[in-house]
Amino acid sequence: MTLGLVGLVLAIVCTMHAKGAIQNLWEPWPAVTPEGWVVRAPPVPLPELDLIGFAAILLLTLVGGDERWRKQPRIVLAAGAAVALTSTALVARWTWQYDVLGTTSTLFFVMMAAAVAMLPLVADEVYVAAVGRERLARQRNEAPSGRTEWSGYLAGAGGLLVGLALLIVPIGMSSARAAKHGHLVGALVAAIGALSLARVARPVRWLNVGIGAWLVVAPLAFGYGVRGALYSMIAGLFLMVVSTVLAEPERKRTSQRIW
Repeated sequence: MTLGLVGLVLAIVCTMHAKGAIQNLWEPWPAVTPEGWVVRAPPVPLPELDLIGFAAILLLTLVGGDERWRKQPRIVLAAGAAVALTSTALVARWTWQYDVLGTTSTLFFVMMAAAVAMLPLVADEVYVAAVGRERLARQRNEAPSGRTEWSGYLAGAGGLLVGLALLIVPIGMSSARAAKHGHLVGALVAAIGALSLARVARPVRWLNVGIGAWLVVAPLAFGYGVRGALYSMIAGLFLMVVSTVLAEPERKRTSQRIW
């Protein structure tokens, strides 16, 4: 609910900026041209989509009680769909704007982060509403205890950490193209890591294994330079390690031997 409210407030501010009601957005890290001129934060493209999305999320979050997954599963599924569509639209438009303009506003990025952060929060509830509590209880009884829990969380948190590192550290990249590539890949890795924090979405983290492998060889295609290549390869190797070594162990066999 808190993330939905934050997203709605940011969507209102970004819409007012896009429509001209607010002239300048607050920008803690403004883009600066080689000549030293500060570039104004560009308006968010199609901010009306965010208004509708976060308003729907907030409304669906307030409807029902603690057991709505059992009494009103359609509301839970609708809330999950609203979060998925809103976050996907935000990531797509943020990526497009950064790819075209080379910069975005901080409020746009925070709004996207709020939507992505809601994905693991709603994933488990949607899963329970879809499959039922009895099936979930059977799956938990069959799962091994101990390493399963913390390994899944560390794998997701590791991917989220690598994604954020790629977003905030294009410093070692030797070209604007390499820095842009690092930003775009970082957004994707962070979104996958955040989603895989949910119990039912943990297999999604295997996507980061392929992305980690790409980060290892990406310097050959984008000309990162020595520092950029070293940074990219370390990030890729770490991403592959946290997504595979920390993978959940196989479920214990529950079948009994018949004598």
